[in-house]
Amino acid sequence: MGSVPLMPVLKAGLIYVPPLEVNYLERGHACHFRCLAKDVKNLRVDVISKLRGCEPFEKLWVRRNKITLKKERIVIDIIGLKDLVQSKKTQRDKDWLMLKRLVDDDIVLNKAHPSDAQVRWWLLESRNPDSLIMLAAKYLKIAKECLHDRPLLSRAVNSDIQKLNLKLHEEEAKERQKDIEYWVPLRKELEALRHNFQEE
Repeated sequence: MGSVPLMPVLKAGLIYVPPLEVNYLERGHACHFRCLAKDVKNLRVDVISKLRGCEPFEKLWVRRNKITLKKERIVIDIIGLKDLVQSKKTQRDKDWLMLKRLVDDDIVLNKAHPSDAQVRWWLLESRNPDSLIMLAAKYLKIAKECLHDRPLLSRAVNSDIQKLNLKLHEEEAKERQKDIEYWVPLRKELEALRHNFQEE
């Protein structure tokens, strides 16, 4: 399967099922490739068009960020920060660590003059109890407005770090379970595909 180059420039071959087909991408599967071209040898490329918990690709594309590689003068489109954070709510430990770092870094980089919308996003997404308590104290009105969408903020408003930690853990556990349930039917499809490929 990996010997067939499907991306000629990268000399990338499919390394897992499913094959690169629209119907699999639309259902939420990812298609995985390994590059063999000299400059990118062994680089893995995953193609996916649907992320659990995120809006459709068309909306993510509108909100994308752009970075420019000055030396090569190449512009690269990347997923927006808020959508990236949302996409990290999976069952994997490393994604939750990354999610926490992404929000923490945004707070540090923009704490001088944040907009109300930015503060609201921090309050709704931060995994850091110390940051949440600090934000709730500094932006109490916004924190109270966010209580409906994230009730655990009441613990931040009251500076109750022990209960806040507990609620953050419970919140994470619920998101992990949602991700597990999302992947159950997709994993069954993958198992059937692997079985079919082995028979061939």
